[in-house]
Amino acid sequence: MTNISEISGFIWAIADSVLRGAYKRNEYQKVILPFTVLKRFDSVLEYSKNEVVDTYEANKNKTEFIAPILNAKAVDENGHQLGFYNYSRFDFKTLLPDPDNIEENIKFYINSFSKNVTDILENFDIEKQIAKLSKANLLYLLIKKFNETTLDLSPKNISNHDMGTIF
Repeated sequence: MTNISEISGFIWAIADSVLRGAYKRNEYQKVILPFTVLKRFDSVLEYSKNEVVDTYEANKNKTEFIAPILNAKAVDENGHQLGFYNYSRFDFKTLLPDPDNIEENIKFYINSFSKNVTDILENFDIEKQIAKLSKANLLYLLIKKFNETTLDLSPKNISNHDMGTIF
């Protein structure tokens, strides 16, 4: 899927199929936008995810020095630093095998991002949406729907400009 309108259509189809009833149509963006951003971050980090997690595990006691170390490990396929990281073993795919703890696990995943990303996600009030989705038994379904496709939001597939258009 590389066509912008296909991706936008897929994302809004998720909204229609998952959020209907729990959210009014004009509220869908409160969920879809932050989760699309989260999926984008997840896709961008995929290349160096294991290296970052392993580095975190080896250095997690060095709290005051950990951020620069992890930033250096979070790179794209060309070795360019991404400017953000996530040290959680979770990603969109690995959240699914534990549906009973999905709310706690996704919160841990979100809080494992570097500060610049957690600031963005806080502006979306994502934890409030996670709580609402969880209470309505829709959180697992939403994450599952984002995984049920070849939706590749990595920069090699979707440019930053195109992501802006999608948003």
